Amino acid sequence: MRGAVRLTTILATREGWALDLRPTDRAAWQDLRRRLAYRRETWRAQRRFRHDPAAYLATLERQLRA
Repeated sequence: MRGAVRLTTILATREGWALDLRPTDRAAWQDLRRRLAYRRETWRAQRRFRHDPAAYLATLERQLRA
């Protein structure tokens, strides 16, 4: 579980919830955050392309020329 679901579950089932929110393996937590951010950005790019393909492709061309 992540995010709000995790917090709600912990609050509903335990009193000592503050220590449970702390990541136990910082490197794994950072890796998870990095992977989630990558997936989120991929989703955004796909949405931008579906919304306006010409503008999306024009932006990519400008980036390649720069």
